[in-house]
Amino acid sequence: MVGDYRHDFGGCGLFFGGLIMFSDKVYDWLKWAAIIALPAVSTFVAFVLPLWGIPHASEIAQTITAVGTLLGALLGISSVQYKRNAVD
Repeated sequence: MVGDYRHDFGGCGLFFGGLIMFSDKVYDWLKWAAIIALPAVSTFVAFVLPLWGIPHASEIAQTITAVGTLLGALLGISSVQYKRNAVD
């Protein structure tokens, strides 16, 4: 639902007082990026860049993987917070 702000990072204390809210559409897009897109891009970079002699392929792939892992963890926190607030 556009405009239905359910997902947040409330209580984790990481962002501006611990609260960031975004729409379901944004949440779904970020989840897709964390689960599908970033791992695929990282794998592509790790295998293709060295074939073309592009330097620092490993470092680039590891950075993309780290960003995807962080995003997945933050989305997991958001999901737990949403479920906790929905039950209350």
